Amino acid sequence: MLVLLTAALCACTDAREPAAPPSRPQDEQPLGTAIEFANRRISGNAIAGADGQPEWLLQRAAGADIALAGTQGLVMRKQTGATFAALKADTLGYGDNYIFEATFQTDGLGAPSRPSVMLIPRTKDFAKKQYYAFQYTLENGKMMWRLMNTAAPAEFNNAADPKREAAYILKGGTSYTARIVIHNPNENMVALTMYLYDPEDPESGKKPLISYLDSSSYRIMKNAEVGPQVGTSGSADIQPQVAFGGIKVYPFSDWDSLKEKRPSASPVLPAARPSSAAALAGSEQALVMPSVFSDGMVLQRNKAIPVWGKGADGERVTVRLAGQQKETTVKDGKWMVELAPQEAGGPYELVVQGKQKQLTFKDVLIGEVWVLSGQSNMQYLMKNIADPEDIRQANDNEIRLFTSRTNMTEQPMWDIPGGNWKAATPASVAEFSGTGYYMGLELRKQLGVPVGLIATAVGGTDIYMWMRQDIVKEAGFKADPKRQLPSLLYNARIAPLQPYAIAGVAWWQGEHNASLGDANYSGLFASLVKDWRKQWRQGDFPFIYVQLSSYNNAKFPALREEQLLSLAKTDNTGMAVTIDNGESNNIHPRNKKETGYRLSLIARALAYGEKLEYMGPIYKAMTVKNGKAEIEFTHTGSGLMVKGERLKGFKISGADYKFVDAEAVISGERIVVSSDRVPEPAAVRYAYEGFPEANLYNKEGLPASPFRTDRTK
Repeated sequence: MLVLLTAALCACTDAREPAAPPSRPQDEQPLGTAIEFANRRISGNAIAGADGQPEWLLQRAAGADIALAGTQGLVMRKQTGATFAALKADTLGYGDNYIFEATFQTDGLGAPSRPSVMLIPRTKDFAKKQYYAFQYTLENGKMMWRLMNTAAPAEFNNAADPKREAAYILKGGTSYTARIVIHNPNENMVALTMYLYDPEDPESGKKPLISYLDSSSYRIMKNAEVGPQVGTSGSADIQPQVAFGGIKVYPFSDWDSLKEKRPSASPVLPAARPSSAAALAGSEQALVMPSVFSDGMVLQRNKAIPVWGKGADGERVTVRLAGQQKETTVKDGKWMVELAPQEAGGPYELVVQGKQKQLTFKDVLIGEVWVLSGQSNMQYLMKNIADPEDIRQANDNEIRLFTSRTNMTEQPMWDIPGGNWKAATPASVAEFSGTGYYMGLELRKQLGVPVGLIATAVGGTDIYMWMRQDIVKEAGFKADPKRQLPSLLYNARIAPLQPYAIAGVAWWQGEHNASLGDANYSGLFASLVKDWRKQWRQGDFPFIYVQLSSYNNAKFPALREEQLLSLAKTDNTGMAVTIDNGESNNIHPRNKKETGYRLSLIARALAYGEKLEYMGPIYKAMTVKNGKAEIEFTHTGSGLMVKGERLKGFKISGADYKFVDAEAVISGERIVVSSDRVPEPAAVRYAYEGFPEANLYNKEGLPASPFRTDRTK
C-alpha cells in the first residue's frame, strides 16, 4: 500500500492534542451519538430522519448525485463543484465543543486543486460556505491534507503553513476513519485536531495528523445553523465519488476515555466508480473521438495515420481522408483504423461515419507533428517571454497549436479535457509555449510544410509524473512526502495522445529533479523515452531535449551531467545546450527563441536527415601529455572557437581532486588544459557550476556542454 505520513504539529506544546477534560470512570465507555443512514430518506435538499424531520441539510453542485445506500453510507458523485451534507445544529445537544468521527471512502484523486474529501467540524455561515474544513486535495502533484478556514481571506488559506498541512495518501476503495476534536480553550482561541485511522496501518491515529490553535481574527468560535459537515468537490472533467458512513458525534467530555481507543471496524462502503467523465465517454453508445481529432488538426506526413474512437459494440465505422477509405467494427466499445501514409498537404476533411452519427473534421492539414513536454520552461508562454513584435507577426495558417486544460489523473485517460487546435495568430501564439513555438516556426521556415505542435508541459513537475505506472515501479520509486505522485501527468496528458502519429518529442524538464538531488536522472529519462516510444508504436522517433540552463543552484551541475549521459544511454536523442542562455537568479530564462532554434537544428538532423551540425562540442576523452590534459570532443562542427579573448570555465586537479582554475587553449580539435599548480593532472571540469562563466563553442555558434572527466562515462 502506498502511504505517506507526516505529522504537521503546532509549535505550541498545548496544541499537540486537545486539553483533557475532567476524567470519567475508567470502566465507563464513551457513548456519543451514531448518525445512522438506515431508515433515512432524501427529501429535496435535506435528509430526513425516521420521524420525517430534517436531520441533514444538503448543498449540491451542478449535476451532483447524492444517494443513500442503506447502512452503507451517504454517497456523493457526479458533482462539478462543492457538495455538502450538514448535520443540523439542534440534532445533538453537544454545543460547540465535541468530537466528530466519520468513516469515508474515495475512488481516487479528484480534480486538481479541489478537495475530494471535506470534513467540516464547525460552520460560521452555511449559505456562504464559511467553515473550518480538513480537506484532502491534489496540489501540484501532491496529495495534501490541509486545514482551511474559509471565513478567512484567500491569502490566509493559500499561505504555506506546516501547522495546517500534512501528507497521507489515501488508497482508492479503502475505508478510513477521521476523528476530529474541536473545542474552545478560551474565548479567544479554537483548538482543532484531526486523527486519521487507516485499517491497514496499526500505527495510524496514534498521533494527530494535524493539530492547530487558531487565535486569528478569523477564528470561528461557534456553529451557526448547522453542525459538522461532510462533502466533496469536482470539476467538469473529474468527479470523485465519495461515500460517508459510520458518522458519530461525541461530547468533548468523552475525549479522555476515547483517545486510546481505535474506531470500531469500518463498514464496507459502496464500491468506487471511475472518476473520469472522459473514461466513461464510450458507455453511452455514441460515436465519439478524442479531442486531438478536431477541426484544424495536423496529421503526420509520410507515416501511417492511426484514427480511433469509441462507439457501440458491433457498429461499423468508416473513415475517409484525402481519397482513402477504411472500415472497422467497434469491439469492447472501441475502434481504430490505420490510414496509409500521406504526403504533406491540405486542407482536407476527415469524415468518420457510424451507424447513426457522422463526425466531420474540417481544415485538416498533413505535415509535421511534434509533442512538447516537460515542466515550466517548456510551458512558459510567449506573452511572458517573447519580443512583442514576434507575437504581432504570428500569422501563419499552416502552424497549428494544440492546447488543453491541465489535468492530473490516477488512471490513464482516454481523452485530454478541453483540447483544441488553433492556427497561429497573435492571440493563439501569445498563449502558447515560447520554446515550442520558436522551434515550430523555424521548422516551418526550413521544411515548407504544415507544422502541428501539441503542448503538454506542466510547471514544477517531477519526471516520475510523466512515467507510466509500470515503469515507475521498475525504476524503484519509493513513496516520499517530498515527492509528487508518479504517473499523474502521463495518465492525463500523454496516454490520451498515443498512438497519434508524430515526428518526435521535444522535452525540457529536470529543474524539479535537480532540487531533489536525483542521482540517476539519466536512467529515469532513458526508461521514460523507451516506454513512450513503445506506447506510441512508431519506432525510435527522435526525442530531443534541453539541458538545464545556467542558474545559481548548486544542484544543477549534477543534473546537467545526467542529461549529458543520456545522449549515450538513449539512441536517436539530441540535447540543446543552454549554458550560455540562463539568468543567475531566474530559473525561467527569457530567451526561449535561441533555445527553440537549437531544438529545431536537432530536429532537422535527427528527424529529417539534414547534414548539419546540430549540437555544441560534447566531451569524448582526456589524455595527459607532458603535464597537460588534452580534451577531445565530438560535435566540433567546422572547428572549435572561443567567444572572447580567452577560454573560461576550465578547472583542473591532481589525484587529490582539489580543483583550481586552469589555463585552456584551442589546439586543432582539442582543448589543452593546464595549471602550474597541478603538475600531474588527473581530472578536468568545464562549466561545472550552477551559473558558470563558460565560452567554448563550435564555429556553428553552439556552446559546449558542461562536463567533468572524473564522473562522465
